[in-house]
Amino acid sequence: MSNRVNLIIGTINDLPKADKAFDAASCLLVLHFIDDVQEKLELLRSIHAHLKPGAPFVLVSAYGDRDGNELKDRLHVWRSFWLDAGRSPDKVNEMVNTGIMKISFLPEKQIEGLLQESGFTNVTKFFVTGLFGGWICHAGSNGLDIECDV
Repeated sequence: MSNRVNLIIGTINDLPKADKAFDAASCLLVLHFIDDVQEKLELLRSIHAHLKPGAPFVLVSAYGDRDGNELKDRLHVWRSFWLDAGRSPDKVNEMVNTGIMKISFLPEKQIEGLLQESGFTNVTKFFVTGLFGGWICHAGSNGLDIECDV
């Protein structure tokens, strides 16, 4: 496999300039650390631009509407998990206040909208656990396809 895979450690800006497109991509536990929605969109667009049309893309991110009951309920379950695991209430509150509540939550529909706006199609949520969700989608045409009538 080593002759077919090239691991690049860094950001999308560290990728070689696109003389070829990638067969697949993933963005795992990154999007919720970007505060600005426009920056999130630019990252997703950049990923899309590096993919072959039809290539799969997997996104896993924290998600939820900060003002909605559903996220509050999931946070309650998350807190209960850590309390049941033996963490002190003070430590759990610290984890929530200095960690979890500092990340950039977006509602599920907004994440799906950003993926679609970035050019991805067939956006499907396939994974949910606690505060995180996972989506798989595919790169739509990136404008490089050439159609001709014969």
